[in-house]
Amino acid sequence: STVFRVLKGSALVAEATRQRIQSIMVELDYLPSEARHRRGVRRSATIGDVAARAGVGEATVSRVLNGSDMVRQGTRQRVQEVIDELHYRPSLMARGLSRGRTTTLGVIAPFFFRASAVERLRGVVAEFTAAGYDTVLYNVSTPDQVREQFENVVGGRAEGILVISVPPPHGAIERLLGSGTPLVLVDPRFPGASHVSIDYEE
Repeated sequence: STVFRVLKGSALVAEATRQRIQSIMVELDYLPSEARHRRGVRRSATIGDVAARAGVGEATVSRVLNGSDMVRQGTRQRVQEVIDELHYRPSLMARGLSRGRTTTLGVIAPFFFRASAVERLRGVVAEFTAAGYDTVLYNVSTPDQVREQFENVVGGRAEGILVISVPPPHGAIERLLGSGTPLVLVDPRFPGASHVSIDYEE
C-alpha cells in the first residue's frame, strides 16, 4: 500500500502524498514496531513473564486477573506484586476471548487520505478506549482495498464495525448484517443499518 511504501522510504510515492501521510502519522502518534525497537522502547511484559517471576503457572496468573477465588491469598498477593512490578497490562482481546468476547471494535475509514476522517477517528478511538475496547483500524484508499477490508471484517472477530465515509461494496453490508455483527455507518446509508449523517453546512 501507499502507507507501506512511505514507511519503507520508497521513491514511488509523490512528495506531496508522502508529506501528507507523515503529517497524519504524527497526529495519530503512529510508530511502526521497528521504529519503537530502534528508540529502545521496552517490550511489554507478558503473562508468561509474570508467571515465571512469581513462580506460578500462567493459569494461576489468569485466575488472579479474573478475580477467581480458587487462588490462595499468599499466592494472589505474590502474583499481584509481580504484576505491579512489571507494569503488566493484560490484553483486552485475550481476556475477552477467554470470556467468549473479543472487546474489539473495527473501524473502516480512509484515515490517511481524508482530514475529516482523522478528526472523527480521534473522538472514536478515545470513546472506544474509555469503554474498555481495543480498536482495529482498516485504512482504505482504493476500490480493491475497500473490498478486501470489508471481507476482513466479515470474517473477523470484532464485536462491532464502524464505517466512516466509505461506500460499501455490493453484498458486504448484507453479509455483515447477516452475521449479527453490530454495524454503524457514518455518511453512507443502507437499509437496515444504523447510520449517522453529518451536516457539513452547519
